[in-house]
Amino acid sequence: MRASRSWVGLLGLLVGLVLGCTDPSGGDADGGEEQGGEQQVGVRPPTEDLVPSDVEPPQELVIDELLAGEGPGADEGDALVVHFVGLRWSDGAPFDASWDREQPLEFELGAGRMIDGFEQGLVGLQPGGRRVLTIPPGLAYGERGSPPAIAPGETLVFVVDLLEIS
Repeated sequence: MRASRSWVGLLGLLVGLVLGCTDPSGGDADGGEEQGGEQQVGVRPPTEDLVPSDVEPPQELVIDELLAGEGPGADEGDALVVHFVGLRWSDGAPFDASWDREQPLEFELGAGRMIDGFEQGLVGLQPGGRRVLTIPPGLAYGERGSPPAIAPGETLVFVVDLLEIS
């Protein structure tokens, strides 16, 4: 039962992201731009408190739709253009972000270029949509990890914006 209550807490955090988490000064807590208190796809989302410290990581892929997009959803063989930020479950710290490079990631869905959980989690996402993907080690880098940024057996959390399908 503890896990259920903890997931409710995580859901509350995700709802807070959708509604626009701001700091007391009125600005976005992570420095991203907001309009009318809502997140914008393509603008780096706030990530603090996205990974709960008092909850064990899930053993299966968890997909949380934060913002719905429009049009046909992504499918295998589609060329996707996404912005993302990846966090480690163990400490909630970011390890990579396309926003930091100011260059979206482009790849073919289903071509095996990305970790399995990332690809599986994007199927059906519509352009203009945002998802949080919580990816267990078996669908990420497993027991080998990807040192130094990702330890062996690490669960990963990604916030992904689908900018375009081509």
